Amino acid sequence: MGAQTGTSEVTINTNSTNINGTSMSNEEESELLPLLLLLWSKKILIGSLILVGCIVGALHALSKVPVYQADSLIQLETKNSGITLSEDITDLMSNESEAVSEIEIIKSRMVLGEAVKQMQLDIVSEPKSFPLIANLLSLFRMTVPEWEWLSVYGLQGEELQVVSLQVNDRFLGKPFLVRKTSDSSYQIEDPDGRVSDGAIGDVLTHRDNLFQIEIAEIYAKNGVEFKIQKQSELAAINRLRDSVTVAEKSRGSNLLSITVRDSKVSRAKETLDSILQIYVSQNIGRSSEEAEKSIAFLDQQLPVVLDDLSLAEKDLNEFRLQHESINLDLESASVLEQMVSLDTRISELSLEEAELSRLYTVAHPRYAAMLNKRSQLVKEKESLSSVVQTFPETQQEILKRTRNLEVNQHIYLQLLNKKQELNVLKASAVGNVRIIDNAMANPVPVGSGKLASVILAAMLFMLAGCGYILLRFFLQRNVDSPEDITKLGIPVYATVPRSITQDKHNGREYVVSRDNPTELTVEALRSLRTSLHFGMLDNGKGIVSVTGPSPEIGKSFVATNLAYLAAESGAKVLLIDADMRRGSIGGLFGIRKSQPGLSEYLTGSAELEQVTNPVKLMSTSVSLSENKTKTKTSVLEPELEAVLDGIDQIDTNPCEPETTVVDDRGQLVVISRGSAPPNPSELLMKKRLPDFLDQVSKSYDLVVVDTPPVLAATDAMIIGEYADMNLMVVRHSKTSIHEMEEVVKAFSVNSVKMSGVILNSYDQKSSKFGQYSYAYGYQYNYESSD
Repeated sequence: MGAQTGTSEVTINTNSTNINGTSMSNEEESELLPLLLLLWSKKILIGSLILVGCIVGALHALSKVPVYQADSLIQLETKNSGITLSEDITDLMSNESEAVSEIEIIKSRMVLGEAVKQMQLDIVSEPKSFPLIANLLSLFRMTVPEWEWLSVYGLQGEELQVVSLQVNDRFLGKPFLVRKTSDSSYQIEDPDGRVSDGAIGDVLTHRDNLFQIEIAEIYAKNGVEFKIQKQSELAAINRLRDSVTVAEKSRGSNLLSITVRDSKVSRAKETLDSILQIYVSQNIGRSSEEAEKSIAFLDQQLPVVLDDLSLAEKDLNEFRLQHESINLDLESASVLEQMVSLDTRISELSLEEAELSRLYTVAHPRYAAMLNKRSQLVKEKESLSSVVQTFPETQQEILKRTRNLEVNQHIYLQLLNKKQELNVLKASAVGNVRIIDNAMANPVPVGSGKLASVILAAMLFMLAGCGYILLRFFLQRNVDSPEDITKLGIPVYATVPRSITQDKHNGREYVVSRDNPTELTVEALRSLRTSLHFGMLDNGKGIVSVTGPSPEIGKSFVATNLAYLAAESGAKVLLIDADMRRGSIGGLFGIRKSQPGLSEYLTGSAELEQVTNPVKLMSTSVSLSENKTKTKTSVLEPELEAVLDGIDQIDTNPCEPETTVVDDRGQLVVISRGSAPPNPSELLMKKRLPDFLDQVSKSYDLVVVDTPPVLAATDAMIIGEYADMNLMVVRHSKTSIHEMEEVVKAFSVNSVKMSGVILNSYDQKSSKFGQYSYAYGYQYNYESSD
């Protein structure tokens, strides 16, 4: 036996294959494919989560209160009074609004606040109920069972009509509890817990004037409780704004669609009607507001102009009486006409300036244009005034007084006409809003989103499950293929396929290489046997230590079958169960627990001959009582051989260790663990262990030692120091890469050589997407099984 000179790996090709059967390298595989396959392997878990999500979504959808919608359609149009006005008045009174501005007006506090007051939407009441139970009962038109603990709960449709509710500021937004006690009375509990009795239809005033309430009717059975509260005006407006939707049908159409959603059909329609009425009223009022302001301005100016007119007329008459009647010549009359026209236009612009000054600043283009126009008229007037200076003095005075009189007359008549026009405009104002479709509510609930709730919940649960699986996969990935092991710089001696028959027997007195030698698992172990044979051919003592990171990975399975196959090939093999805490190899070969084992030998209470148990090799052994040899080349019929084998097995006492005469193929001897000692590690650290191993290595060709898990006990480190080869067994899709790294580190720290790894229970179907189970620590419960 010698040190390792070569290895022979038994692996299963894990390279992906396309539909044409051509091989693809791992580098060419999509990085997404392994993750998708991982999720596919968890399809049952993900499917269960999706089902749970659908159930949760359905329950949530059923627990939602039905919502009803009322809608209306209005048109924004340019105002037309039906009367042609002057250009200035039309421009002044024009009030064409854009759709965006009107949408904001509809949703403003001015409109919604008034609707809240009219509809008393700041008073909120609802029956006390289990959301899911109440909705389910209402859905199937059932009534609440007559159980005492359910008597306080109501159903959808039961309501409490409140005429008025006034509360102290500290009770705003806090719920009152109203309980119907009879058809004509009720009890109300305020937020402070004080109870008052009231009569339906009467006003109830709290003795400390903390609240005042009038309930018109309670549509529910006796005992049902309602929650009622008075919200602040701002909170009620915001709640109403959330239920109102205003949108333009299409860009530039000036058609606005208004919808209101509410839990009651009638209230949705009434609320929308109230909003439309308030909006249209304010629109009409806004249209006539400018006319009212202009009329008020004219009412102030008319008396002033009338006084100026009277003074001008009086001044002209007095001057004519003093100088007798003087007629203007043709030239003077022409100049007078021009000057009157200029003065009239200048006066009109002065009136317009007074009106524009309320609307615009001096920098506004319209205001600046008016000032520029008036400046030009003043220059023309000054030019005419220079011509008048050439006239005789008497004619100049007559011209001056006549001009003042005519100008004032013209202005006075113009103001009277404009006032009449504005009065007509005010009386005929209809606004620029036309209701196309009146408010109408849909009796079928809308916007419940039941299907959407189910789909959303299912997707959330599915994504949560996928995220959990992928997160754990990336946090701590388990061994999935031999490549995962070789990346750590550790050679893989064998890849042992999963044994279905071994899983069925669960290791109970079943050795797969003995009882089912044709299984693919046994072939992989035979390749491992060949690798060890050539690797330990010349040097060493022939001691092989088999360990693993954690329990339940199959290290005893590998050690047992490896020893059996080595003996079957002709070697003299000793199998030692050095797991003195939970070792179970003895039971596989019918060795009683009372039989002395390794622990008794190390303590000195038993000798080597007492702890060794020869095992019959089924394919090569012959019973001593028969004193004859059966070989595979026997000329007997197969049926007769089976009968003879059955007789041999009946004659053999299963309770006693089998005595074996070994032919030229080999011999297998087993040393069980013995009784569980309190200090296994201390026993292994005594000098008796190396002496024992040195002694048996001289008597046997191969010594296979099954040791406890490295991360659970230190025994493997102690035994590994005396072994020629230390093999670590890892289980496919169960052992984590981090565990392997910890084992390699432990061997390195203790200066023990790790020879290689055996990948056990490899399942090609789950490779790349297998059963990923994780452990975030190594606190293994590895105590004695006795």
